[in-house]
Amino acid sequence: MIVGKKIKEFRLKKNMTQEQLAAELNVSYQAVSKWERSATTPDISLIPLIAEKLGVSCDALLTDGGIFSNEEIERIIRHARPEEGESETADQYAKRLRELEEAYEKYPRSFPLMHALAQKYSQGAMYQTAPDEYLEKAIRLETAIAENCPDTKLKYDVKTMLCYFLEPFGRYDEIRRLAESMPEFYQTRPALIFHSMTGEAHDEGVHDCLEKLLIMAENYFTLLLYGTVTEEETELFRQLHAAAADSSRWHRQQA
Repeated sequence: MIVGKKIKEFRLKKNMTQEQLAAELNVSYQAVSKWERSATTPDISLIPLIAEKLGVSCDALLTDGGIFSNEEIERIIRHARPEEGESETADQYAKRLRELEEAYEKYPRSFPLMHALAQKYSQGAMYQTAPDEYLEKAIRLETAIAENCPDTKLKYDVKTMLCYFLEPFGRYDEIRRLAESMPEFYQTRPALIFHSMTGEAHDEGVHDCLEKLLIMAENYFTLLLYGTVTEEETELFRQLHAAAADSSRWHRQQA
């Protein structure tokens, strides 16, 4: 997308007229009109000021991929997460949500930022903050990622979350379509890393892979049968974890 079209897009999002933007920039409204029609382009020295007045980054005006902003976006996303063991208060939640919203206005094409904001919206029910409204915002963001993001892993993560977000609204047909678009099974990170290992590392890799798969299976089992898991079933998983940890079973016969 060329600069003029981006200026128009962001100006309209701010509900500004060409005249208002021109006054902020100390240029004529005809100059703004020519930029937006691609008849001319703004002087490069004006780009930082245009970005500031429109509430976006220079990166958002000049690039489609946001290649200059990744470090700042990662910092913003990290800052929006509670510290390990921290019990987030309603005030902290509201502050971090506001920071993510402001960052999204600045970097509207960042899929990781959209995902982080959607996750934050989805937590609104814990603070009794317009839960349905916030969940609908989360759904809109995650749907946009699922339909447009080139990152396959992020798309799978997003589709998984959408299945949870859509359920309270009874949108079961959409959930089914999303679920059916997911792979039946794809290799996990530890399973793939395992193929690069030899010797003792290979043996430990077997344990690492089995342990992670067991944790995932146990989590799903508990989630799907929440409140009805018996002591015998819990003991079965304990035995499976012990079997996976038995180093005498890790050895692979060599030809």
